Amino acid sequence: MTETMSLTPAELRERRSHRAWLWAIVLVGIVCRVVGVLLLAGRFSFPDAGDYDALAKAIALGQDYIVNGATAARMPGYPAFVSNFYMAFGPNPLPVLLGQAVLSGVTGLLVYALAKEFSPRAGRMAAGLFAVDPLTIGFAATLLSETLFTTLLLLTLWLALRAVRSCRWEDWLAMGLVAPVATYVRGEAYWLVVPLGAAALWATLAEAPTAKERWGAGRLGVGLTGWMASILILMALLHPWQARNATLYPEAAINLTSLEGISLYEAVYPEATGGPMQDKIKLPREMITMNEGQKDAAWKQRAWEEIRSNPRRVARLAVLKVGRMWSPWMNATEMRNGWVQAGLTLWHGGLYVLAIAALVMGWRKGLKGAVMVLLVPLLYLTAVHAVYVGSVRYRVPVMPVVHVFAAVGLSWVIHWRAGRKGPQREASERV
Repeated sequence: MTETMSLTPAELRERRSHRAWLWAIVLVGIVCRVVGVLLLAGRFSFPDAGDYDALAKAIALGQDYIVNGATAARMPGYPAFVSNFYMAFGPNPLPVLLGQAVLSGVTGLLVYALAKEFSPRAGRMAAGLFAVDPLTIGFAATLLSETLFTTLLLLTLWLALRAVRSCRWEDWLAMGLVAPVATYVRGEAYWLVVPLGAAALWATLAEAPTAKERWGAGRLGVGLTGWMASILILMALLHPWQARNATLYPEAAINLTSLEGISLYEAVYPEATGGPMQDKIKLPREMITMNEGQKDAAWKQRAWEEIRSNPRRVARLAVLKVGRMWSPWMNATEMRNGWVQAGLTLWHGGLYVLAIAALVMGWRKGLKGAVMVLLVPLLYLTAVHAVYVGSVRYRVPVMPVVHVFAAVGLSWVIHWRAGRKGPQREASERV
């Protein structure tokens, strides 16, 4: 209140205009996604959607958590999210997709908050890029976990940056609480809190103005104990699901889902191409009588045998998987419409060039803390899918981070062309 009273009338008008533009961008994002749902619902789908639909209906009806005979094939977070819509509106996917459209549009506020770390102008640009991004619009129209996971991932990143700025226990613990929720939606996020917390701790120390503050008990102590606490919270909150799986299949060590084994095998087996192949893998005769846990263990064993016996081929596949994940065009044959592919290539190519420029310039301008924290999910998910299969859909949750970097790069280009110095973070611009 005191800060608002100290502003001049011109500054107040500028702040109101800034907020009006931000909310207009969020509204555009919501409208784009609602239109996407109405145009694409039922036409843009993946096999996973059937599993999520069945599990959500089972939860809504109070039935056993089972699909296709499997009780641990999918993490329960997204089916639980969908089941709330089914209980409220009946077993119709349309309300779910419309809810995702609104959620994804509002997530633009988190994109803005992350980019505002560099400048308010970059914040608005990043929110604008996110609002019209074709991938996030398309995946909001599918019964898949990408949209919900994106929101939770960005919230985790925002809390990590808050922890860097505030050096408060509350922000570290909040990050530790959100991270397991994201993992319940997508199991691949299980270890993200480890490198993310490490990057946040490094940024906390690196940005201290003096050596005394850098290594003082307050900053170092809060950061280190907060990081450790966030890891312990993650393990504690995921333990009930892991204990449930261990009770169901005591003879096999299912970590999060029983699809880990077959997912790893499809990524490295002799006919692997780097893309999804499970529908082409036949169940071996000796696995027919195995239960779900035993099959998972058997697939893992076969996968590791392939990795050990053909490390060079597996390394080449890893490069192909990364290429598939970050391909500017769609990989699937059925989606290779010429005009669509050309548009996607131009869009993503431009984003990549601007984002790379921002990474280089951000490092040179001393914005290393924010850059490092935001880079973690990009590098982490890329590494995960260099091991497992690669696909454009697996980069959807981190595309908002690309939007942030691209917006920063575009902001600096605009300043450069205007003959002014690139934006610098002021205290008033920080999250």
